[in-house]
Amino acid sequence: MKIVLILTFICFSIKTLSKEPIVYQFVGSSFPNILTYDKDGALTGSAVKIIERASKKLNFKYEITLYPWVRATEMVKQGKADILIGPYKTVEREKFMNFTDDHFYEDQIILVTLRDKKVKWSGDLSSLVNLKVGVVRGWALGKIYEKYKSKLQVTYAESTDKLLQMLQLERLDIIIIHKRSYTEDIKTDFIDITKFKILSPELSSQKGYFAFSKRKELSRFMKAFNNFIGSPSPKK
Repeated sequence: MKIVLILTFICFSIKTLSKEPIVYQFVGSSFPNILTYDKDGALTGSAVKIIERASKKLNFKYEITLYPWVRATEMVKQGKADILIGPYKTVEREKFMNFTDDHFYEDQIILVTLRDKKVKWSGDLSSLVNLKVGVVRGWALGKIYEKYKSKLQVTYAESTDKLLQMLQLERLDIIIIHKRSYTEDIKTDFIDITKFKILSPELSSQKGYFAFSKRKELSRFMKAFNNFIGSPSPKK
């Protein structure tokens, strides 16, 4: 009788524990409109809204932590975090991350230079080989950039605003960034918007996804999250 009671208690305990929501670790960097802090210090942006809605629909808990982009990517690569928020898809990243089927935002990759600087640009990166080019460390900027970057004089910075400061001080001739970040960062007090110009045409258009660490057992959750991302957003 005691054995039956013990087994019943164990089965009940397991069933009860199985209903506890799992906590997933999301990581990313501050990206305007996607993932950032509001004036009250709370996380906001389209990614936060998606994760919040998904958590209610799929019954899971989550933690979102912001790090420098290279560190956030490395954490997912090593399995120290579950999901990376917002990466563009590349062959290299697909070696250690599984991307959602659908993207949740899209960026235009643009070239920015000083307004009074003459730069010949028609969409061919080979025309920039003699210029000092700035990019954000760890960012993927598309296949065209990957093809030509070894021929360019590339300087890396940790953020868009740092690149803009370097360009403003004429330490760079040109910078390659996504338009969304540029639009937000030129609003800061220490950057003079009148000094810059965007070159045409844009370099490329890149899509941003949620990406799941291959070092973690996340296949079931990813399938459910995929279905949620792919379904129509509820009307507000």
